[in-house]
Amino acid sequence: MNKLSFNYTSNAKSISSFAGLKIYDDLIHKFEVRKFFGVFLPKKKRAIGHSSWNKFYTLIMGVIAGFECLDDFDFHGQDPLFSKLTNSPASTTLGKFLKVFTQRDVEQIQEMLPKHALKIILKI
Repeated sequence: MNKLSFNYTSNAKSISSFAGLKIYDDLIHKFEVRKFFGVFLPKKKRAIGHSSWNKFYTLIMGVIAGFECLDDFDFHGQDPLFSKLTNSPASTTLGKFLKVFTQRDVEQIQEMLPKHALKIILKI
């Protein structure tokens, strides 16, 4: 059995309570979550600001981290690691993003979940 080990050095600047999110970040990229769900995300009307994928990804990471409400994104968005992974969109930005989803968008994402889960299982 392989064991994961951690090495701490005296030159470490800070330790984030969200360090485990990096594992999920790697898995999200490895299993191409963006490719499967990106097509169902609402399209942006302006070219500036955070992309729809970035907002969706931030919400995923927030759920994994245990955020309980949109205000948690403002508070925890200041964490160096969470900010680096997600670019920390504001809670108001995320709230507006969620309001853009139509019932059909949500249904399409729900329909895609089992299909994507099966593809992940077959890849493992």
